[in-house]
Amino acid sequence: MEAIYKFESYVYPIRSPRNGIEYWEIKFAKINNTYFGGAQCLNFNLSIEFRDLDTRDESRAIEAIVNAIKDNLA
Repeated sequence: MEAIYKFESYVYPIRSPRNGIEYWEIKFAKINNTYFGGAQCLNFNLSIEFRDLDTRDESRAIEAIVNAIKDNLA
């Protein structure tokens, strides 16, 4: 059987200058000792592509996704 990996999922609310409050679902998984992740805005059609986050640390993985969300607001 092929490997199956567990997703971690969190909701991150942030105020957007364009849309008011955006609610982002952050998802990430540890695959072969590195984190992959992305995010989907729950109330608007916005997303951050699921990708290799180039870290082995969970807090840095979350930080990378949150920073990508913040960059998307600009």
